[in-house]
Amino acid sequence: MRNIIKDKNDGISFWGAIGAIVWYDLILSTIIIGIVFAIIKDIAHVQPNTMTAAWVNKFRDVVGYIIAILLMLKYLKKKGLKGLSIKGNINVEWIIFILLFFTGYVLFSGNTIDLVTSQIPMPKSIEEAFEKISSNRYLMFFTMTVVAPIFEEIICRGIILELFLKRYKDLVALVFSALIFGSLHMNIPQFISAFIGGMMLGYVYLKTKSLIACILGHFCHNFIICVLTIIRPNSCEKFNLVELVIGIILMAISIWVVRKNVKETSINEVVIND
Repeated sequence: MRNIIKDKNDGISFWGAIGAIVWYDLILSTIIIGIVFAIIKDIAHVQPNTMTAAWVNKFRDVVGYIIAILLMLKYLKKKGLKGLSIKGNINVEWIIFILLFFTGYVLFSGNTIDLVTSQIPMPKSIEEAFEKISSNRYLMFFTMTVVAPIFEEIICRGIILELFLKRYKDLVALVFSALIFGSLHMNIPQFISAFIGGMMLGYVYLKTKSLIACILGHFCHNFIICVLTIIRPNSCEKFNLVELVIGIILMAISIWVVRKNVKETSINEVVIND
């Protein structure tokens, strides 16, 4: 264990992070807020399985996220969390990298990884939840391009990964945070995809210390998925060579852009230090 730890007295442990998420996000926020909103829906006579109920549930999720984040920020100050790194060191090159890379990755994974994971059966409850969300484009876009990128990035990168980086060596911190990010999706196909995505978003945070950068990457990834879902509903079940090639090209260009930026940054740091 020594070779994976920077400072065992700083940050938070893997199991400590899971405990914080379960307690603050799943128990205190989700269950308590869920009970409150269930009472409100009953009083307001909101019918289940309607679009109104779906929007109320999504508003409930947003309130739950906000409360969970506030509680975690307050509690985890003891663990060395000084606050959220919003802007960090993001610049134009990193923005170009993020937009190109995550667009390319969606096209690449949709014709490689997703073709395999789509064969893995999903729990019926998860499938039904996806069907409800995708049945309304506005709800789908709001959920995937606003709620998920903002709140999941604050929790998984801004809080959890930030504390992991204080305790663990960088690669271990990335893997642990990606495991937690994948587990939050609560099904195997999405776990695989989210774990890989979590590693990439974690790398962006590691290099930029910018939540804005991570939110932008998450937004871009989910936005492209939403557009493809509308244009070609069954796209994850069919191989598309053109999309695969475009995806690889976009990722290659983005990596060239960011590597050039990293090299220039390193040279400037050496000159300044000298």
